[in-house]
Amino acid sequence: MYLGSLLTRLTKQSCKLNMELSEEEANFVRIVKIVLNVLPKYLRKSFINLWNRKHPKEEWKSNEESGNFMHNTLPEKVRDTNNKMHKVYLNKMKTGNEKEWDTSVLGFIIIDSGLKLIDESNAEDKLIKEGFFKTKEIRNFSYAHADKMCCSNANFAKTIADIKSIPGGIINEDAKEEIDAIAKLHISEKLTNQQLQQLTEEIRCDIELQKEIMERFEKLEGSIEELKVNLKEVKEWRISESNQQKPYTQRAIGKFYDFCLWSIITCDSYVRNTKYA
Repeated sequence: MYLGSLLTRLTKQSCKLNMELSEEEANFVRIVKIVLNVLPKYLRKSFINLWNRKHPKEEWKSNEESGNFMHNTLPEKVRDTNNKMHKVYLNKMKTGNEKEWDTSVLGFIIIDSGLKLIDESNAEDKLIKEGFFKTKEIRNFSYAHADKMCCSNANFAKTIADIKSIPGGIINEDAKEEIDAIAKLHISEKLTNQQLQQLTEEIRCDIELQKEIMERFEKLEGSIEELKVNLKEVKEWRISESNQQKPYTQRAIGKFYDFCLWSIITCDSYVRNTKYA
């Protein structure tokens, strides 16, 4: 059976699954997790604060209504752009769901869209803008343009320090706690004995279910063979007694015969198709 062979292969290959990432590879994964899962969350908060300050009567609602309003406030040359990436950003912008916006979309909206959410005369706003640039720089050099999945302990420590020092109030104390938690996270691709045992048990349960189904089909096949024998006897009796039966009784026997024949064909076809599928 397929599930049985799967269980055999799983058991034979369990040693291959028990492989852990090197520390430098684990560092790389930690950085990616921070850059993709943590930083955008706090960049989004900065965006919402900037938007609500700029549009106090149209506070951000995280829905399509807000997205369309923002899109309509864009300069015409931005809305009609031929830049393919900017078109992608604009489509994401119109959803109004900032939780789906990554660093690039947020950077475009805040810095390059012409919405003027950043007040260039404000020192704090300049730091926020600098923080966005710093975030993109960290993303690009920490993993987006990396030549291999590797980050030494020294580079890892430096990158974490750079992230926590992003200016503009983007990285607050909550963000630092999340970053520290991920930096200390043990990352492994190892399939533990407990996980392997659980997976093996699930496969065994599926095998038992498959066996039970096959047993039921075998019983059904036996019933079909028995029905065929009975039908043969009815057919022979029908032929031998046909001249002695009344028309009504003949029709009744004929209908019973046809029903039995239909039952055999239907059940036999179902069993064969299901059993050998």
